[in-house]
Amino acid sequence: MSRRSEHRGGSNGWPNGYRPLVAFAKGALAAFAWKRRKAARASEYPVRLQDAAAESSALPVFAQNRSEIVYAWRGPSLLVVDNQCRAGGEPRSGYFFREARYLRELRLEIQGESPFPCSLADVAANELEFTYVYPEKEGGGSDRGGERRGVIYGNLDLRLRYRVRPCGLLATLRITNHWQDRVEVDVAWALSADFADMGELHGERRQQAEVEIGAEANGVRFLYSHPELPMATHVFAEGGPVTNAWSYADGRLAARVPLDRQSTVELRLSVLAVDAQDPSAIQPRLLDRRRGLRRLRPRCGEAADQERHLQRRPVFDHRRG
Repeated sequence: MSRRSEHRGGSNGWPNGYRPLVAFAKGALAAFAWKRRKAARASEYPVRLQDAAAESSALPVFAQNRSEIVYAWRGPSLLVVDNQCRAGGEPRSGYFFREARYLRELRLEIQGESPFPCSLADVAANELEFTYVYPEKEGGGSDRGGERRGVIYGNLDLRLRYRVRPCGLLATLRITNHWQDRVEVDVAWALSADFADMGELHGERRQQAEVEIGAEANGVRFLYSHPELPMATHVFAEGGPVTNAWSYADGRLAARVPLDRQSTVELRLSVLAVDAQDPSAIQPRLLDRRRGLRRLRPRCGEAADQERHLQRRPVFDHRRG
C-alpha cells in the first residue's frame, strides 16, 4: 500500500474507506451511505449508544385506546366524560351507578358557555382534575385588551376536580379573578338524567318511564318513575359567597358568583345516586346531610363499613357494548 493510500485510510482514496454523502446521488445511494455511516459510528462509540438505548427503554410508555374520553371509578360508581370534562356529547358519557346512567348530562358553563380547556390529569383512580381559562380570545392577542361578556380576556382561572364516591361524586370548582376589581360570573351546571342501562345506550330502550324533575333548595332531584326500578339522583350545590343562591331552571343549576380582584372562590357540587330496591346504609345518611348543606363525607362505623364494601364490588367495563 502506498503512502498516499495509507494516509487516506483505504485503497479507494476516501477517509476510512467511506465516501462522503455529497459524493452520492440522491435517493437510494444516499440512504445506503447513511446506513454505512451509522454503522461506522456504532462501532466507534458502542458504549455511548448502549447507554442511550438503555435510557430510552427505561422511559415510561403510555398508551390510550379511547383518547377522546376519560373516566374515574370507585366501586359501582363510574364517571365518563370527554377530554374537556363534559358529559352529554359522547354517547357513552355520564355518571353511572350499578350500570345505570344516573346523570346523562354534566357540564360546567361560565357566562352561558364552556370555558377554554387547558389541561387534564388522572389524579387517582377515582379523581380527575381539569384546568380552564375564561374567556379565551380566538386567535390570541389577549395582551391587546378587550373583553367577552363583561370579563377581560384570560381573567379567570378555573380548576375543576371530580372525586367519584361509592354512591355518588363530588365536584370541586375553584375560580380565581386575576385583574378585574370586581366581576360577577354566572356559574351553571347543565344537568339531565335518563337512567338508561349500559346496554341501552346505542340500542332500543327496554324500560320506558318518565323522569320527574323536582327543584330543591340549592339543588335538583331526578326521579325515575318506573314502578319496578325506583331510582333517583339528588344534586346539591354549595360553597363560596353564594350559599342558598342556587336555583334550577331550564336544565341548569345556576348561581351568580361575585369575585373581587386576586380572590378565589370554591364551589362544590354533590351528586348522590339512590337505588330504592337495594339501598346502601350510606345513602340515606348522606342524603340527610346534603339536605343540611354539609359536605359529602362518609361517617365512621356502619356507613364507613358499607363504603368499604361498595369499593370491593366490581365495576362494569365501559368499553363493553
